[in-house]
Amino acid sequence: MLLPETSDLVWATVAFVIIAVVLLRYALPCFTKVLDERTRRIEEGLELADKAKEDQTNAELKARAWSRRPPRCRQDPRGRPGPGPGDRRSRP
Repeated sequence: MLLPETSDLVWATVAFVIIAVVLLRYALPCFTKVLDERTRRIEEGLELADKAKEDQTNAELKARAWSRRPPRCRQDPRGRPGPGPGDRRSRP
């Protein structure tokens, strides 16, 4: 069976521990900061998308309600009804 020398195992373990400590101490906080910022932006985008969808639904409902309303007769300043939408003659 082929095994490395004991000194090689010790030095490899020491090197691994040093690299692991450096990564955990310096690199991991940077990664978590970037990932937290990304998560925050994604959540904001989802909230904006939900709000836009809700606004669109409200606008569609308002448009449907507006299109179903009967046309109003126009009135002149004295309160008398004026010509309707299909009436082309003018009133004195």
